[in-house]
Amino acid sequence: MNSQFLKHLTLLATLVFNQLVYCKIYKYVDKNGKVHYSDKPFKGKEAKEVTIKEHKVTSNNTKKLSRPNIQQAEYLSIHKAIYRYKLDKFATWYETDFDKLKEEEPFQLPTITAAKAGKLDIIQYLEKKGYSLTEAGLQGLTPFLVSLSYERGDVAQYLLSQSPNIHARDGAGQTTLMLAIQNKLPEIALHLIDLGVDIKQRNNSGQTALHIAVSKSDIASVNRLLKRKAMINVFDNKKRTPLMIAEKRGDIEILGAIENAIK
Repeated sequence: MNSQFLKHLTLLATLVFNQLVYCKIYKYVDKNGKVHYSDKPFKGKEAKEVTIKEHKVTSNNTKKLSRPNIQQAEYLSIHKAIYRYKLDKFATWYETDFDKLKEEEPFQLPTITAAKAGKLDIIQYLEKKGYSLTEAGLQGLTPFLVSLSYERGDVAQYLLSQSPNIHARDGAGQTTLMLAIQNKLPEIALHLIDLGVDIKQRNNSGQTALHIAVSKSDIASVNRLLKRKAMINVFDNKKRTPLMIAEKRGDIEILGAIENAIK
């Protein structure tokens, strides 16, 4: 094979890979309002041709053709929109795109995403749109439970006023009370105790709410739990009682509160 032939072959390959590619994209809306796109007409369906921007195909931008250059908002899920937008822009997106496309992902509730992101205003907006603030999603997680897990105090306070399931637990067995104490949300923790959350529940590590309150030096929660007759001599999976934890930490105030409760 001579060099002249290789030169012509290389030139031919360059021309092929740098040609402009044009394609037709068809848009079809099904009976559920879901929008579909394809480079082929939909059989038995009335499809509308969509004009897209042409892409020059080279070895560096071939990936661009994997999705037509249609409005980006049409591919944006409600969960990404919650993180990306502030309330005013989210409301505009919801009214113009999401409400039309019905693109919500069924495996996760938007209210849980908003709670995780700490977007109280969006939670209130979703509530006005008919979303339940107490409905549980995957693994029984609720917006209230998630707001406590991610230390979203203002969101948790609002959701607590909406009569959530205060007895919900996460995958680690953590109760709402444990999460409130662990993430230093004392007002919510005290409120949950007064509402009658089960203070005897244990997480997957065998800890009760009192174990966690002692380890976090949360004297207010310790006193309230002791007043509610929390178990003092119960062992966790590491064979520690709340009293033993307090002794190891040298927490004089909590030690005194526990010793007074024992008397």
